[in-house]
Amino acid sequence: MTIETTRNGNSRRPRALTSNAAPQGTMASWKKRFDYYTALAKEHGISNDHVAQENSYQHAEHYFRLMNAQPH
Repeated sequence: MTIETTRNGNSRRPRALTSNAAPQGTMASWKKRFDYYTALAKEHGISNDHVAQENSYQHAEHYFRLMNAQPH
């Protein structure tokens, strides 16, 4: 693996395109984030901001999938 040098002299390693690391966080924190983004999506729906509503639902879905991917 080669190490690149930036203009200011700092070195950095190339980033991997994929990660085999386990997702960070716990089931409780994922549930909290899921609840937060679901509530936020509902607020955006009330204010008729449908783009922000969909974005929040997509964030909530990410945490929903993390919670369901964990072995019980």
